[in-house]
Amino acid sequence: MGIIFFFAQIFGSTVYLLGLVDAIVDSFGEDGGNFGRFLPEHGHWKNLYGSCILLLMLFVVLIGAEMFAKTNIVIFAIVAVTLIINIVNFIIQKPIYDLHPPSDNIILNKTVNLSYTGWSRETFLENRGQNYTTDYTTKRLTSFESVFAVLFTGFTGVFAGSNMSGDLKNASKSIPFGTVLSCIVSYVIYIALSITIAFTSSRLLLQSDYLFLEHICKVPGITTVGTFSVTFSASLGAFIGASRILEALALDDILGSLLVVVKKVDQDEAIHG
Repeated sequence: MGIIFFFAQIFGSTVYLLGLVDAIVDSFGEDGGNFGRFLPEHGHWKNLYGSCILLLMLFVVLIGAEMFAKTNIVIFAIVAVTLIINIVNFIIQKPIYDLHPPSDNIILNKTVNLSYTGWSRETFLENRGQNYTTDYTTKRLTSFESVFAVLFTGFTGVFAGSNMSGDLKNASKSIPFGTVLSCIVSYVIYIALSITIAFTSSRLLLQSDYLFLEHICKVPGITTVGTFSVTFSASLGAFIGASRILEALALDDILGSLLVVVKKVDQDEAIHG
């Protein structure tokens, strides 16, 4: 199970990292950045951006768990502020009927108007039930499986506490309590946002602009900053979690001499891991 968990963390970290790179390109890419158009995005440029972010994460991990904890506190504050601002925005934002598809949506005509209706029973009734359409980013028909694959990765952060169990004073008590609490809080937030969006945003808007929260928010850029923060935190958490799991596998001699170079070299960090 440890080996499976290790690869799950590695692949999870990669998925979050790719999400962060996509968010950066969507914001500053030369073909259609929302806030600036100066970053090249063709060829291997995205790989370069991802590699630079990965080196930054490695730097944080090598400094130590204390640095990771401090980084997460800052990120938590940013995400909390972003979430609160977006919730308030749903309450105070007036209807907007002249939103347009993003530049990378070549499926929908750019002259089509997308609607943020504000709180509306008709909008909620329109959004009930499934209606899978073509994903404008992949040009493929969506399905329950593809939507679930996106949603599932958003919940794997609940394992962050178990990844850091060696740094907890009372791991046997803190891990179950923290995991259950994080599941409850995540569930409440997801359900609340889902219901709020269903009541306020037309189906065509949801299907045609995945960054619509940024476009309807009264505070420009705040949603994008929150996206950067949460994807970086998730990728960093999975990254450092994978190193801890690999260290544990080495200490237990699960794979014999294969992991001898991964064994702990000091009392604080699994640097080789």
